Amino acid sequence: MTKLAESSARRARTGDNARDALLAATAEIAHSQGLAAITIQAVIDRARITRGCLFHHFPTKEALIDEMVVAQFGKLDDAIALLTSERTLPGFPFTGAYIGLIFGMAGTSARTAWDIVMGASPSDRMIRHKLHRWISRQQIAHGERSDDTSAALARFAADGAGMRHAGEDARSPLLARLHRQLVETLLKDHPAAA
Repeated sequence: MTKLAESSARRARTGDNARDALLAATAEIAHSQGLAAITIQAVIDRARITRGCLFHHFPTKEALIDEMVVAQFGKLDDAIALLTSERTLPGFPFTGAYIGLIFGMAGTSARTAWDIVMGASPSDRMIRHKLHRWISRQQIAHGERSDDTSAALARFAADGAGMRHAGEDARSPLLARLHRQLVETLLKDHPAAA
């Protein structure tokens, strides 16, 4: 592509289209390389948008990252809502949906959102805090007790399995057994929920 054509392509993106392209580019970089790889130059190169356009929509790199993270939690909200409407683990609608998201939604935008949030949370205090608040809000919204250690352990185990087996086919026999065993263990700890 010539410099003139590239410049024209960058100028063609305006308004919400440009904003969405910037957020998508930021998420792609975070997913493939981690938060540390997000630079202004990397984002504008990936989004094919000018530096001025980026700063028109986001005053700082931190504001861009923050909005991208908010968008990822929105995708997680949508996935949890869908999964709780489709199938519910008796007594644990949020935890059941959360486990289902990790084990059953590989390759979806919701799973990518989970990968971004989980990949960033160990090293980024702001994202870790947002994740804890998001889980608490989901528990309240779905009537789960926040002090239930069995549900928390099931989510932690699903997190570990999800991170360890990221990118694997969700239909693999190992992941299916892990998913089934997590659910069985949770229900065994709470016979009234079964």
